[in-house]
Amino acid sequence: MVLNKHLHICTVNCKGLQQPDKRKRLIEWSKTQKCDILLMQETYFTDNLINHLNTEFEGGRHQNRVNKIPLSC
Repeated sequence: MVLNKHLHICTVNCKGLQQPDKRKRLIEWSKTQKCDILLMQETYFTDNLINHLNTEFEGGRHQNRVNKIPLSC
C-alpha cells in the first residue's frame, strides 16, 4: 500500500463568488492545483448560493460563516 505523504492546501481570496463563471474558473483552478483542501475567503455567499455549491463542487464540503463584529477601543 502506497500512501501520499503530502497534503496540498490551497487558499484563495475570492472577492465574491456570485457569478457562475467565476465559480467555474475557481473549480477548474483547484483541480489543476490538485488541492486536497481548498480554503476560500471573502466569498460573500448567500443562503441561496450555498445551495448551488452542493452541485458545483465535488467531494466533501464544510462551511463556516463568520460575522464581522466591529471592535471598539
